[in-house]
Amino acid sequence: MGYQKNNLTTKNLTSVNFVHILEEYIMKKMLGVVTVSATLLILSGCGNKNSEVASLKSENSSLKTELKSFENKSSKNAAKQTDKVSTTVGSVQYSISKITSEKVTNKEDNYTNAEYNMPNVKSLPKHYYRTRIDYKLKNVGKKTFDLSYYHATVIDDNGNEFNQESNSEYGFDDNSNGIVNPGTKTSGSFYLISKEPINISHFKINISEQSDGENDVGKAGVVEFK
Repeated sequence: MGYQKNNLTTKNLTSVNFVHILEEYIMKKMLGVVTVSATLLILSGCGNKNSEVASLKSENSSLKTELKSFENKSSKNAAKQTDKVSTTVGSVQYSISKITSEKVTNKEDNYTNAEYNMPNVKSLPKHYYRTRIDYKLKNVGKKTFDLSYYHATVIDDNGNEFNQESNSEYGFDDNSNGIVNPGTKTSGSFYLISKEPINISHFKINISEQSDGENDVGKAGVVEFK
């Protein structure tokens, strides 16, 4: 009977050892699976990050190409209008000194007087278009008029009139608001702002009557460029 008892104890110990070894084996396997899964997740995360970076680089490159194309086209259009003299309406005649067009990022550091005077500037998209037309205005009449009583708006090739009441085609005339005597010139700049590229290859200027503050001294109309 003693021999059988020792034999039974040995069998029980062997079973316990086997179960323990089996548990350790299973735990190692599970740990291996977890390690592999974590590695795959990390690699997947790196892949997503690399994909995101590549996408941003592609978008940035596309924007640069678009901007360069727009600036080249705008420069050609501006060259056609620079140094041209307008027809005369009333006592007013315009000559164009310089035209610049650009795609602008909507942040305050890039604002001009036009944006600061625009009521809904925050409604503009992340990127918008701005054209600046530097001009000289000459009084070709015989009487003095006051720019404080005068206003003018630019009409683009598509017939859009840029004025201070519009959110889609906003226009701002930055001038001296002073007295213009007969035969003299004053300088100023038109700022045109739009969500879309601005086409001014053959623009016109819609002008108001000219006044000295008491009487009209020149008629209103639209000036064109020769």
